[in-house]
This record gives sequence, structure tokens and C-alpha cells, in this order.
Amino acid sequence: FRSDYPDAAAAHLGTVQDSLVRNAGGPAEAEQSRSEAGVELRRFTVRARAGDGSGRELHVRLIARGRRLYQLAVVGQPGALSESDLDTFFLSFQTLD
Repeated sequence: FRSDYPDAAAAHLGTVQDSLVRNAGGPAEAEQSRSEAGVELRRFTVRARAGDGSGRELHVRLIARGRRLYQLAVVGQPGALSESDLDTFFLSFQTLD
């Protein structure tokens, strides 16, 4: 998912993260942030319950570059996805702008 803002997208990372965490229904865990070459990256995991009561993990990467903010997410059962699986998906993403 991509959003364009009238100002720097990095200023909206906290609000977007808070909204995602609130909508998922669980606290953010394993939060990490970093900046490099004008790009702000935030990653975190939310552990929550699905409508049927089963557990779910939401793995999120937020990428702010200029006025554009990208949201990447993978949802699965707890422990179903390895770090290698997640890296394969998330590292396949490239911005073209």
C-alpha cells in the first residue's frame, strides 16, 4: 500500500504505526527503526487474535521516502513464517521513484 503526503512522509510514521497496531488489536513488538540515504524504515510485529480466537502475527515494514509512505505486511499464524521467509518477501520490494 502506498500513501502520498503533502509534507515529509517520515513525519507520519508514528501515526500510521499506531493506527495499524490499534486495528490489529495487539501491542507492537520487536520494533526497529533506521534511516539511511533519505529513507526511514520502521519494522514491527503485532500479535493478536483473529475473529475465531486463533492467534495471528502481523509483520509490518513502513518505508518513508520523500512524500511517499509504503506499507508492507505479512499476516500468518504464530511461528508459521521464518525470518528467512519474511526477508524473502520484504527484500523483494523496491521503490522505483
